[in-house]
Amino acid sequence: MDVQLKELIETIKSEGVDNAEAQAKEIVNEAQKKRNEIIADAEQEAARIRKEAEKDAAKMQATAEESIRQAGRDLLLSLESSITSMLDAVVKKEAASALTGEGLSKAIVALLSNWSEEKDSLELLLPENERLEVEEYLKKTLGTKMKQGVTVKPVAGIEAGFKIAEEGGSAYYNFTADGIAEILSQYVSPRLSALLRESVKGQKE
Repeated sequence: MDVQLKELIETIKSEGVDNAEAQAKEIVNEAQKKRNEIIADAEQEAARIRKEAEKDAAKMQATAEESIRQAGRDLLLSLESSITSMLDAVVKKEAASALTGEGLSKAIVALLSNWSEEKDSLELLLPENERLEVEEYLKKTLGTKMKQGVTVKPVAGIEAGFKIAEEGGSAYYNFTADGIAEILSQYVSPRLSALLRESVKGQKE
């Protein structure tokens, strides 16, 4: 092999290697570019998923907190209703106990003794089963004042206590157990409600 042929062969080998190296480098660069694109896409997708997850978690937490607050309000209302019902029952029972028998007679005497003389024509409305006993007690206790203008009438529907009105009038004063219990409940319920809310507020602070 002469010298020119050897040089030609070396030149061909050298160019072949260079081309191969260039192609290899291009393939590597392309692969790296592709890898970087994949990584960037993956990171972007991961960020999107994380953001969605955080958004869903925040929404679930808000929903859970609102549910707890609503449950607390429902519990408070239920508790308030239960306590109010118990107080109503106790007040009504105590009022009924105080406004029957001798207690009823004494309460009526105390009221009539301080009644205005200008309103001496009165109707006293009582439970049927209390009428005779109360009427007898009033006659014995009030004497002439009883005879001057107090009419005793039995009324169905009054279980304990009494009502009193000017004779022939449409308005009356309600001293029945139900009436007194209702008035006391109207006074107690707002205070009870405020007390419960102050108690709950105090626990949060």
